[in-house]
Amino acid sequence: MQRFLIPSAVALVLGSMGVTRVRSLEQNLDQLEQARAQVPARLMQIQGELEASRGQWLEAVAHLQEQVVDLRRAKQEQEGVLAGQLQEATASLEQERGRILELERTLVDKQYDHRLQQVSEQFLGLSKSVHSALELAETTREDLGRITQTTDPEEAEVHHRWRRIVGPTVQLAGETTVGSGVVLQSTPLAEGEGYQTLLVTAWHVVRDILADKLDPLDQSVPVTIYLEGGGTQTRTAHLIGNNALIDAALLELDGTEPVANGATLASRSYLASRCIFHTIYAVGCPLGNDPIPTRGEISDLDHFIEGSSYWMISAPTYIGNSGGGIYDGATNHLMGLFSKIYTHGNIRPTIVPHMGLVSPLALTYQWLEDEGIAKVVDHGDTATIELIH
Repeated sequence: MQRFLIPSAVALVLGSMGVTRVRSLEQNLDQLEQARAQVPARLMQIQGELEASRGQWLEAVAHLQEQVVDLRRAKQEQEGVLAGQLQEATASLEQERGRILELERTLVDKQYDHRLQQVSEQFLGLSKSVHSALELAETTREDLGRITQTTDPEEAEVHHRWRRIVGPTVQLAGETTVGSGVVLQSTPLAEGEGYQTLLVTAWHVVRDILADKLDPLDQSVPVTIYLEGGGTQTRTAHLIGNNALIDAALLELDGTEPVANGATLASRSYLASRCIFHTIYAVGCPLGNDPIPTRGEISDLDHFIEGSSYWMISAPTYIGNSGGGIYDGATNHLMGLFSKIYTHGNIRPTIVPHMGLVSPLALTYQWLEDEGIAKVVDHGDTATIELIH
């Protein structure tokens, strides 16, 4: 009986499980049927959305294609414009290049650089000449003013000559040495920096003054300037260069104040035209006196002593005249520097005051340029000395 019940129970359980599984399958089938019914509607919705997106995309693509066409057209137009401009610029550059090459050939053929340098130098000389002419004109104007105030022509000439040959004469003095010198016309420095004044004299005067100094570091040379009203002005100068063979020295006044009266230098051509019997004035400070002018003539233009060439003059001179100026009797131009007095005899030499020896300025000019100290610029009958810095 029990054996019969067990199979029945098993069959009952299996039947129950089958019923349950069948119900589950039926539910799944119902859900699938419902989902199947919803698929067409969703597909229609998605298809509609795709159609709408496709329309927007086609519209966007068409717009982009229009923009691409516009950009290409604009690019072609700009490239055409740029190509035209480039062609014009290239043609212009080629034309300018041809002009430059032609100018270079012309410059090489005609040596314009050298000619331009010559013109520049001539212009600089002309500018300085004009400046000197203006200074001379101002001096002449003042001299004429004085002459018009004077009823005596001889007295007017005295004032004029004093300013041209006596006023530029200065005294150089040391402890035991007294000599003379000549200040030249002051020249303006850069704007607002004052004036430069050069001084020429005999080298042996400067040499002896510096040798007198107790302090070897003190190389200043005392200078006494004589004023037209009768007073004096004391200044110092420093040595720029010297030449013992021609007994010449070039100095520069310390300070930037101008001098009232400066000598006018004779040019090389003017010096070369001088001859014996030509009237001259010798001005110096003999024996420490104020400047004293004496009149005479050129006696010899080529007098050799100890390998050096001198002029000989008949104007009376004495000890202390050394370094003083020798001036043209007609134009008052400075033509030379007094160097030494002629002496006769060895044991008891006799001084011959009317046989003075003069170092002509032509030798000074040559020395200054050969040594690279200064450049001498001629302006007709006159000249100027310009330092080379």
